Amino acid sequence: MNDVTEWKTESIELMKVLSDPRRMQILELAVDPITVKELADAMEEKPSRLYYHVNKLQETGMLKVVDTKQTGNLVEKYYQADHTGIMLKGDVMLQAENLPITLAAWQRSLIPGLRLYEKSLEKVKEEMESGNKSIDRYPYHISVNRATIRMTAEEWRNLNIKLIETIRESEGGESTFPEEMKVKMTPEEAKEVGTYQYILMAYRIEDALKLGLVEDEEE
Repeated sequence: MNDVTEWKTESIELMKVLSDPRRMQILELAVDPITVKELADAMEEKPSRLYYHVNKLQETGMLKVVDTKQTGNLVEKYYQADHTGIMLKGDVMLQAENLPITLAAWQRSLIPGLRLYEKSLEKVKEEMESGNKSIDRYPYHISVNRATIRMTAEEWRNLNIKLIETIRESEGGESTFPEEMKVKMTPEEAKEVGTYQYILMAYRIEDALKLGLVEDEEE
């Protein structure tokens, strides 16, 4: 796999495929070669329920067969993710041309987190009603944070870049954001001041899956 970050424009089909949290989990588990059975064990899922997702990832080229082993009459395929080193940037015009698909893809990624947040608060409420008065964290791995910042458009752009680079660095990859991928703006626009609100949500996919918060895709 690549050690140098490859930045590329995200297609609508790729956006649809990667909107399912299970597929992102598969890619992370497949950093090293892995079989569908091993994926199923790690995800506490039936292998038969994962083949569809594995095939979808193969179609995009993000998951590849790197080895096969035969045991009796059974041939096992070993899959490995080819996503390490890739950072995706949306195509604004392509997304506008496919607006319903684009919105549905983002909702598919976000809704499990919002549902997990709701489940967490419901569980906290139950604990409080049972007499627990010292709860200082959510019962599941979910965080929702908000920050409002007054800054120029250029500062906003640079902060977005810094956030992406920080995430990339946490994966152990090269983080430099290429100049050609930055949002283009005129000198006048760059100096415009505005109030920007950030709503940052992070959730553990395993928690959402265990609670049945990730719906099956309509084929």
